[in-house]
Amino acid sequence: IGYKFNQLKNPKSGDKILDYGCGAGDFLVYAKNKKLRVFGVEPNPAALEITRKKLGFDSASDIKISEINEQFDFITLWHVLEHIPHLENFIPVLKSKLKESGILYIAVPNFESYDAKFYKKYWAAYDVPRHLWHFSPESFEKYFNSFGMKIEKRQALWFDSYYVSMLSEKYKKTPFGFVRALFIATLSNLMAVFTGSYSSVIYQITKT
Repeated sequence: IGYKFNQLKNPKSGDKILDYGCGAGDFLVYAKNKKLRVFGVEPNPAALEITRKKLGFDSASDIKISEINEQFDFITLWHVLEHIPHLENFIPVLKSKLKESGILYIAVPNFESYDAKFYKKYWAAYDVPRHLWHFSPESFEKYFNSFGMKIEKRQALWFDSYYVSMLSEKYKKTPFGFVRALFIATLSNLMAVFTGSYSSVIYQITKT
C-alpha cells in the first residue's frame, strides 16, 4: 500500500483522492493518514461496509462515477479497469472527475510480460471471465490517447508477478510449482527492467 501511495506525484495535505473499486478501503485509510481527503467507490456490499466502518459512512459509496459531483486531485484504479464493461463510455466520465491538474493512476495486467508468455493459457492474470479487457503498454497508451489523455509514466507492481506466477503454477498442477514460480517471477521482473514490460503496470495519466 505504501508503494502504491508513493507513486502519487507530490500529494499535499488536503488533496482529494478517489479510489474507484476501493475494496475494503485499506489504501484510503493509508491516504487519510497522510492527510488527504478520501472517497471510495465500491460495488461489493460486504467490502463497502468494511470501508465505511474504517472511514465513516460518507467516505465511500456504491454510486456510479457519473453521479459523483466533484473533481479530484488523484483518482486511482488498482486492478479495476479490466473488470469494467463499456470502457468507451466509462473513460470520458472518469476523465471529467479529474481536476485540470489532476492525475489518474491505473494498474492493469500486461499480457506481453515474460510470465504471461511463459504460462500462456495458464497465466492467472487472464482471469476469464472476470477480466473483460487486456492491454499491452502500447495499446493502453494508444487507447487513452484517443480520449485526450497522456501517459506520463509507467511503473511496475513488482510483487504481482510472484502472485500471478504462483497461481499459474497451481492451475498447471506443477509438482514443486512454488519454486518455479519464484524463478519465473524474478526472471520476469529482471527482463522488464530492460523492456518495460512488467507483469502488472501502473500508468500515470493526465489530461492533454
